[in-house]
Amino acid sequence: MAKSSKIPFAVISVGLRKTVDEPTAQKALLEINRLQADLEAAEQEGNGPEEDPKPKKDAITVVRPEDSSEIAWVVAHPAELSPHLVPDRIRQVIASYNESKKGRSHPVESIGEGIERIPGKMFDEVNIAIRTRIPATMIATGPGIDLPPGADAPVAGDDELAEPVASTP
Repeated sequence: MAKSSKIPFAVISVGLRKTVDEPTAQKALLEINRLQADLEAAEQEGNGPEEDPKPKKDAITVVRPEDSSEIAWVVAHPAELSPHLVPDRIRQVIASYNESKKGRSHPVESIGEGIERIPGKMFDEVNIAIRTRIPATMIATGPGIDLPPGADAPVAGDDELAEPVASTP
């Protein structure tokens, strides 16, 4: 398979200038040629039209409504963003959604409802990502693992096991 060669735009534009007599078309060709030269210069300097990578969301915050101590949502955000600003960002997205056509017909009335219903693309605009759309259940535990001496830690499903086999002396 033959390798295709890239013909510089300058060569094409020179050929077109010889065949096109209209001044407006020639001006357009010159403008395209100038833009092409600027683009090639930017690519050589390393400042090409590359897309910026998405900001890294490497911090996690658990958002819990004040009226409930049992449910919460997990939200990822950049480490530079204070966790205390995450609820404000969510409120900002809800306000934007409620101003949209769909939001005007079906407005969101709470943070939980907004997290569950609003598309993730809107949260990306404020640089946060919702990791759990369905609220997670929060369970409180004690600070330690205090077990009585000689007691084995309970294992899930132990009560379902058959009777233990008698050991032989």
